[in-house]
Amino acid sequence: MHGRLLFALCRSCCEEMQQCDCNHEDPKMREFTGTWVADELRKAVELGYSITKIYIICQYEITQYNQIDGSGGLFAEYVNTFLKIKQEASGWPSWCTDEATKLQYIEQYRLDEGITLAKNNIEKNSGLRAVAKLCLNSFWGKFGQRSNLKQTEVVKSRESLLKLLTCPERDVNDILAINDKILYVNWQYKDETVTPAPHTSVVIAAYTTAHARLELYNYLRRLGDRVLYYDTDSCIFVSHDDAPDEYKPFVGSKLGDMTDKLCGYGENTYISNFVSGGPKFYAYTAVTPNKDDKIECCKVKGISLNFSNGVKINFDSIKNLINDAFATEDHESEKMNDECSKIRLKFKAIRRTKMHEVLTREESKTCCVVLKKRRYLTSRKSLPFGYKNN
Repeated sequence: MHGRLLFALCRSCCEEMQQCDCNHEDPKMREFTGTWVADELRKAVELGYSITKIYIICQYEITQYNQIDGSGGLFAEYVNTFLKIKQEASGWPSWCTDEATKLQYIEQYRLDEGITLAKNNIEKNSGLRAVAKLCLNSFWGKFGQRSNLKQTEVVKSRESLLKLLTCPERDVNDILAINDKILYVNWQYKDETVTPAPHTSVVIAAYTTAHARLELYNYLRRLGDRVLYYDTDSCIFVSHDDAPDEYKPFVGSKLGDMTDKLCGYGENTYISNFVSGGPKFYAYTAVTPNKDDKIECCKVKGISLNFSNGVKINFDSIKNLINDAFATEDHESEKMNDECSKIRLKFKAIRRTKMHEVLTREESKTCCVVLKKRRYLTSRKSLPFGYKNN
């Protein structure tokens, strides 16, 4: 909705981006119509939601990987191949301090994942690990790739151009004259005439993301309002040293386990300050006990934080952006998008033009707070659209 993936409780509140208690009493104004994986629907019903109407159900043959004999499942050999590379390139865990613990780690991983790591290959290699991780994470995305991508055709005759312009199955988006005899025609199929690509399967892609959301929900439910930020496969939350019984997610090295992203800075490193200006836009400072090093990390989607950009975008500047955005109590105003709530960056970039020329040119990007996915009470507390106080 509004071009964004939203997780809300009321459709009408989403459409209106309502920043107050839901006042839609009619269930038809609150209900959503869409396509969901059965596992998500089971969880929704378990939590008290009602399914009011079913239009169509698609059923597929199910296969599950057998870890004991390695049979069944989808793409098990592919996943095991790159998981082995990724795990070996991650290096030894911090607790592997001698030969005995290293052998114990290899054996335990074999029992848990059915993969035998090569002892001589276990060495930290960030580049190799990144490649293996990319192969693992991007594989499912190919199944969900859009089939109707724009295409460019070189046209050299009047007949070819007329054929494209009059074809009932295609829409012409752009025509670029190269010279008196050649045109570049950009076109794509109309949605109703698209033939699915042979390598895509929306079902596989949907099941992958659905199970990822359900797994993330299990963490969010137990962490509750201690959660500061979460994304597809990560979660930043508050932990209290004086609460030994407080839930803390299990951290491990197996497939599906959460990993501690701070362990690379040193043992027991923790985040001391955290701010977020929207999805994939956050910054934090961290502390490692018995060390005086200043740790600062910023993540801003679409912006490379090189030295020049890092001077303008850092923890303090992002914090100031957010404080400025919440300087007014009227969160429905345009305050979050006015001039004083933006950081403008100018940089040089190598780009290719429509004429296939490669050149270096000046570009600019704007960094600003984007808080359009939830209802914000304060700079520290937010609720999903459609939330109603009892």
